[in-house]
Amino acid sequence: MLIYLVGTNIPTGHRRPNIFCLKAGKARRSWTAHYLGTSIASLHKERAEPMSHLPQIDYDNASEEVRAAHDEEVRLRGRMTNMKRTLLHSPAAHRIYAEWFTLRAELDPALSDREIWIFSHAISKAAKSKIAITFFRRALINKGYNPDALELTEEELLLKRFGTAIVADSNAIPADIWVELKARYEAKVLVDLVAFAGIMLATAMFNNVVAVDFDPELEAFAEGASSSAS
Repeated sequence: MLIYLVGTNIPTGHRRPNIFCLKAGKARRSWTAHYLGTSIASLHKERAEPMSHLPQIDYDNASEEVRAAHDEEVRLRGRMTNMKRTLLHSPAAHRIYAEWFTLRAELDPALSDREIWIFSHAISKAAKSKIAITFFRRALINKGYNPDALELTEEELLLKRFGTAIVADSNAIPADIWVELKARYEAKVLVDLVAFAGIMLATAMFNNVVAVDFDPELEAFAEGASSSAS
């Protein structure tokens, strides 16, 4: 008895698939089952990896408006992320999300960079946004902090709790959090902080909903990866 297996690599132009045969037998059947099982498992694993639902802009074929927005972003920030390349299909959408930087500037000096990163990381973590989480892990690591073993000040712990609570249920922020916030910050700062949180959450959600491709330069800073923070 012969068993025929269809090869998966079919050269272009061939009318018939490559095949090979195995003489039936216990050992052969066992090997075949293992081979096919491994191949199918690998295929499922590959398909489990999310792919972006929307493409990034093609700079060479983009409109002058898109190119100008792209170049200005690079000039201002010095880098271009996959999320920004995706947003740039709509320069207006990109401009709105970029108000993150405007509000961050408004919060300076009331909140330090580290406090902003911890607040943003808490929102990203609660929103389960891998890209956003890793972005702020990188910010902390590059300044010599270990995001997995931070010793938080009272202000940082408050901001972390607030960020987490905003995502968990924005209709039910614990009363004690608001009491502490109002005791520490003036009204303008709190308005800017809540508005900043809205853009931060929108950023995390955009990455999640679109399944934006994970930026390769973030890999070394992802949770579980070995990095300079170790």
